[in-house]
Amino acid sequence: TATVTDDDGGVSISSTVNITVRNVIPIITGLSVDSAVINENGSVTISGSFTDEGTQDTHSVMIDWGNGEVSSAALVVQGNGIGTFSATHQYRDDYPASTSSDAYTITATVRDDDFGVSVSSMLGIIVNNLAPSH
Repeated sequence: TATVTDDDGGVSISSTVNITVRNVIPIITGLSVDSAVINENGSVTISGSFTDEGTQDTHSVMIDWGNGEVSSAALVVQGNGIGTFSATHQYRDDYPASTSSDAYTITATVRDDDFGVSVSSMLGIIVNNLAPSH
């Protein structure tokens, strides 16, 4: 709303215009793992960063570890439209078990608090099968 007041008689007029502010999807600006190849029973840590035009938005990050592994929430540090996240996961066995190694696609999904808008990014790792030991 804008109001203009005449300085001679104190007469004023106002006009109102409605605007719509649209939410912008966050952008994943970096995604990496500490090791692209691990042995079964080993762990991998994923790290990433993101930006968001909505400097007051809050974000959550879910990690899908691939091939039926249980998804988990990442630790998120954020402020003023930027953020980082990380999470660690242990691959107890390769899948399927009859192969020497298997590829897993890890998906990181960043979701902001406005209408559940989200963006995802993926990367792959290899989990090697180990021979049994006694």
